[in-house]
Amino acid sequence: MNEGERYEKICSKLSITPQMRVMEGLNKNCLNLKSRHLGCLQVIAIAEALHNNSSIVNFNLEDNNATAKGIAKLCSILKQNLSLQLLNIGGNSIGKEGSAFVAELLMVNESLKELNLSSNNFDASAVAHLCQGLKMNSTLCVLNLSRNFIDEVGAYHLSLGLNENRCLTELDLSWNRLLGKGAVVLFKFLHLNKTLKRIDVSWNGLGYEGSLAIREFLKKNSNLEELHLNDNRINWEGAIFISQGLKQNTNLKYLGLAKNPLTTTGCLDVIDAVGRSKLRKLDLGDTSVTGEFEIIVMMIKKERHFECKHGGVVPSHDILGQRQGRKVEPMQRVIDYMKVKQLRPTELFRSFDKKVTKLLSFENFMERLEKCGIKLYKHEIAELMKHIQITTAEEADSTSVNYKKMINSVQKQIKAERLVKAAERQRKLKLQDYHREILNHSVGMTSNSNTTSNLNETEELKDKFNYSSRLSSLPSSNLNDIEKSMKVQRHSLPALNHHAVVSMSGDLGKKVNIFPSPRLLSNIKSRKT
Repeated sequence: MNEGERYEKICSKLSITPQMRVMEGLNKNCLNLKSRHLGCLQVIAIAEALHNNSSIVNFNLEDNNATAKGIAKLCSILKQNLSLQLLNIGGNSIGKEGSAFVAELLMVNESLKELNLSSNNFDASAVAHLCQGLKMNSTLCVLNLSRNFIDEVGAYHLSLGLNENRCLTELDLSWNRLLGKGAVVLFKFLHLNKTLKRIDVSWNGLGYEGSLAIREFLKKNSNLEELHLNDNRINWEGAIFISQGLKQNTNLKYLGLAKNPLTTTGCLDVIDAVGRSKLRKLDLGDTSVTGEFEIIVMMIKKERHFECKHGGVVPSHDILGQRQGRKVEPMQRVIDYMKVKQLRPTELFRSFDKKVTKLLSFENFMERLEKCGIKLYKHEIAELMKHIQITTAEEADSTSVNYKKMINSVQKQIKAERLVKAAERQRKLKLQDYHREILNHSVGMTSNSNTTSNLNETEELKDKFNYSSRLSSLPSSNLNDIEKSMKVQRHSLPALNHHAVVSMSGDLGKKVNIFPSPRLLSNIKSRKT
């Protein structure tokens, strides 16, 4: 009996109509059933038909309302399959119950290379189940977990699973709920993974904290080749962190930063770091850049192959993110010159007063400064005059430089500059402490607060999968029907330490029925007799 005939026979047993698309694809390499709204019963029938299949390499079951019950049967059949390499069961809302069966599949199957689990309502507990399978799997290369509900705790479980995995090369976590703290937890230990080549964490709201975590990750990681950070609320401050990480990274080839509020200033920071990295392609989406950015891109292209996508060149910088340098006082420029020449104020004044008249006109003073390379604007000259020019007629000509005022002004400026630098150092130290606090964030408190709820969920899952007490009240006729309906296969749920077997019988449209082993069934029947 071939797969098609077996499929028809099972459909007849389940009182459902066979699908022509299924019958035609069972003997081909690719079975594409995307968005056909098959439902649980059809998935169970298809799973039974695949029992001894050795031709299907690519199986697409996306968006078919398979539910955890259908996925349980499918995974139990595919455990020993040696031909399937690509499996897409995304969009089936299998939740944490279904993730346990997928984890079992990953533990046992030795042929699967690509798995799509997007849009399956996976939360932290589902990811915890899944990671049990990832730790033991040695073949899976591509994993898609996009469009789920993976948060900070889920990121923690995922990082633990990935640290023990030695085969995964591509991971898609786009459209989840990582946020800043989730990114910190995920990337904190992800640099220990030596096989990942591509990571997509787009649409996760990473923001300032996430950018900081990525900086540290890029500094330590030497294997990643593609990093997608599109639409993550990374602004000009986050762009600085990304650029700092890029400067110390030696392997990244692609960086996606589209749909982020980088501003022209942030783009300049990133492209400046690109010149010192090995990056081959930069995607900024529709973000505008300046002419200076384009010049740097041209210089990079002369050295190596490089592609850059952006939203066009604008004549001036964006107001947002534009950095204003600290105002330098005119007297500070004079002091900086004295430091370079190693002069004291008296020595500077004497060098200007060649005739030793002790009276130097302001015009001559400014002329001497200009010859020394100290160029001041008109408003700066006016400000300098207030500090060093004689203002009373009794003392001397009002256009002369007051030697005493000049020395006092220098002393005041030195004190003011010291206070400014001390304040800057203090702000820098506070910022470093803040960054250290962000990077040292742990899910310890979060995990502890969720321990009780996770344990309750585990117990509920155990109860849902344990029907031995209910079986004792069933009549023997029902037990015989259960035993004959389908082959019973043993399952071991990861992280639950509970042994049971799956049997699909009775009203298959209702909950998943997980029954004890055949030995226990025979004991129950003997007690009934």
